[in-house]
Amino acid sequence: MKINRFFKDIFTVSIGNVAYLISSILLGFVLPMLLSVDDYGYYKLYTLYFSYSGLLHFGFIDGILLVFAGKDYEELDRQAFRLYSRFFIYLEVLLGFAVSLFALFVLDGVYKIIGIFIAINMFCNNVTMYYQYISQAVRRFKEFSNRKIIVALAWIAIMLILFVSVKFFKAKPGFSVCLLMLSAIYIVLLVKYILTYRNITFGKSYTLKSEKSSLLNIFKTGIVMTVAYEVSRLALLVDQQFISMLFDIETYAQYAFAYNILSAITTLISSLSIVLLPQLKRMQKENAVDLFPKVVGIVSCIIAFCLTGYYPVCKIVEFILPAYVDSLVYFQIVLPALILTGCITIVMFTFFNALGKTKEFLFLGLVSLVVSCVFDFVAYRIYGTSVAIALVRAITTAIWYLLNVLYFAKIYKVKWVKNFIYAVLIIVGFYFTTFCIPNEIISAVAYFCLFVIVSVAMLKNEILSLRKR
Repeated sequence: MKINRFFKDIFTVSIGNVAYLISSILLGFVLPMLLSVDDYGYYKLYTLYFSYSGLLHFGFIDGILLVFAGKDYEELDRQAFRLYSRFFIYLEVLLGFAVSLFALFVLDGVYKIIGIFIAINMFCNNVTMYYQYISQAVRRFKEFSNRKIIVALAWIAIMLILFVSVKFFKAKPGFSVCLLMLSAIYIVLLVKYILTYRNITFGKSYTLKSEKSSLLNIFKTGIVMTVAYEVSRLALLVDQQFISMLFDIETYAQYAFAYNILSAITTLISSLSIVLLPQLKRMQKENAVDLFPKVVGIVSCIIAFCLTGYYPVCKIVEFILPAYVDSLVYFQIVLPALILTGCITIVMFTFFNALGKTKEFLFLGLVSLVVSCVFDFVAYRIYGTSVAIALVRAITTAIWYLLNVLYFAKIYKVKWVKNFIYAVLIIVGFYFTTFCIPNEIISAVAYFCLFVIVSVAMLKNEILSLRKR
């Protein structure tokens, strides 16, 4: 791997992610101020169910990424890709139409509105992701980053418009207005991508008959990765799903708000996974395996540092969004588990795919999903509270982490104990400093000192290797 280009690509993607992070923070804190708690709950309910729409590309875009990752854009067969692009657009039009019919004739009330917006945005988002994955596969990360910046600026503009309408015109928007503006962003981004990739979208192409085997291979290659990703995502969302079904919309809004804050951290560090897969596909297997424990250690350290943001976030919520103070209880419980989920979704998922072990990741994800459902159900039956379900999240995440890393260690003989002990020490230390030290300043200083001491003692070599590179 060319180290200089690798870190340059990470930096390039990070610029877009930082811009997107800023807009996400504004969205996370400003939108709840503008909407009622119920409307915010419905908006988050939309985002929860919309996240499942990624299944409706049936692995095609993941197949594109896996088949063509590591290639240069100039190597792509233009006529073949024109067929791929048009075929996928037609497929998503049909699926979007089917979902909209279901929403119109089956769903009622507010769920009808949510269903219609899911249909519209599913088409736009999946086709946009198709082009984004091409950018990622051929390592056009500057273009990928620029699109992130455009989306971020669009969200900031929308937040300003909504804020002005509430502040000066006393016009409080409903969640449907927000979804309408979100749809506008998706449509503009899709049009821009189609124009950017017009030479692999429009023009002479191969026939469907001549490329039938290639299309089937793309679906076959990608479907396992798609299902594995969706299963892993469902395992992460199962607690939210339980709460959305078992509790009222206000409780769900509080719980979802806590997770909305967590997403800011994952947005910041997700640039690593975007860059990592194409690079790993170009590496020898032995070199990729050697890199695994180092990347896990570095990501763990970055997330452990991000946990210091807990203290200012609490103050911001208490000062700006007092209606969501109850969400801080959930935030305090689920935040430290991010050190484990980050390693699973950003590092392990990428390495399993790059090394051709996607089916194994899928199986381990299914086991974790079943364990999560059982634990959540038992917690609800015994305690009947949303807090109990949140507490279970840390336990089930640790089980999932161990399942993945133990499999990796068994097959490739990688060292994993040190990274796991580091994560446990950080999680236990965070819980101790936040729950047992009432003075917030002393608590913050205590956690930061713990983070520095444990990181230097256990991950010194990983930190120094980053500095050298």
